[in-house]
Amino acid sequence: MNPTLERFLNSSSFFFFSLVCLCLILLTPADAIYQCWVTDRLTNIFFIAGAYVLTFILAALIYATRLYTNRTALAGIPKAWIPIEEEDVTKSVRRLVVDGLARSAVITYQACPRDTTGEENSFSNYKDLLVDPERPPWGSVEHPGWSSPKSTDLPDLPYRTVILELPDLIEAKAVSTAPADDTLPNTMDPFPDMRAVEALQRPASMGVRQYLIHLGNLGVITSPSLVVEFTSLYERARFSSHQLRESEFRELMRLFADILRAIMPMPPPILEGIRDSASYQTGTESMIGPSDEEGETDTVDHQIYDGAFTPTRSISLRPSVASMWDARSGRSASSAAHSPLSRFSVGTGSYRGLQSVHTRSTESLRRVRSGQSGSSGGSVIRLARPQDPTDLPYTFNYAGRRN
Repeated sequence: MNPTLERFLNSSSFFFFSLVCLCLILLTPADAIYQCWVTDRLTNIFFIAGAYVLTFILAALIYATRLYTNRTALAGIPKAWIPIEEEDVTKSVRRLVVDGLARSAVITYQACPRDTTGEENSFSNYKDLLVDPERPPWGSVEHPGWSSPKSTDLPDLPYRTVILELPDLIEAKAVSTAPADDTLPNTMDPFPDMRAVEALQRPASMGVRQYLIHLGNLGVITSPSLVVEFTSLYERARFSSHQLRESEFRELMRLFADILRAIMPMPPPILEGIRDSASYQTGTESMIGPSDEEGETDTVDHQIYDGAFTPTRSISLRPSVASMWDARSGRSASSAAHSPLSRFSVGTGSYRGLQSVHTRSTESLRRVRSGQSGSSGGSVIRLARPQDPTDLPYTFNYAGRRN
């Protein structure tokens, strides 16, 4: 059947039967009112009419209330609140709802990454929801640049604060190998040879890679491959926009420990060469002739040590070379030209052809002692004196761990 025709028939039949029902309803009071009119009982007419009018008004109010209630109930779907309170449901239903909510809360809490130490007795009523500390449901939590708060040895450690201190610790370790000054009288606390200290210190303008190569030239570090491996990872950690992960940080610290273990005192031939160069500088500082001021050089080269880096020393009077690392100390070009270590060249590996100058005035030296980092206060890592060769040559000292 056509939907339009069906809708018309439904509406017409409903209107027709409603009209018939209305006529049948009005037929009885109309007949009663007519009888009262014929018999002159006018008072009864008012009573009958009033009763029907009052009944009609009451029915209209009931119908309007029913419409309002239905529309309000439909408008409240879905409800903004769940009727589970004590006044909404019975006690048994309320108890069931509370147990279900408590279980859901426990499951939600147990799924959150955290340190589960000491939580064994916190969920005695929910034994089946306890978290296995060895295999938590959230797995291994790791954030680049930070150690896990559940780490057994390095909890909540910011990697960058450690990385920034590594060059100072390497310098401190290298400076600590400087021999005592044999020109001073013997004392209980011998003073280090400042000529060796000057050679071992790192100028502020020298990078870590160049400094490690410089230590290799001095015979302090004799493993070029270790230097290359460490500097590659260090430079990535220091200058990359991506923070290190835990495995990379631990690999960096392993290489750092190997660097510290590899640092040894300067071989005697190189040490004697440094002392001779310093003496030469003192004796010839005021003897620069016109040819020297014009840029001519007088170079004497001889090999002083044959090690892993095969360094050679030469005394060069070329100002432009020596003034590279002396700009911060305020030296003139002529005085910088007589530096005790004017040029150290490397003959093997990736260090071939390197030229570095490492000299600074005593006033501008950074006083870095053994066992202390170059940063002032708040250091999170410091040098240590291991009792066993397998022990780490450094130790951490920060809020998460102090030892």
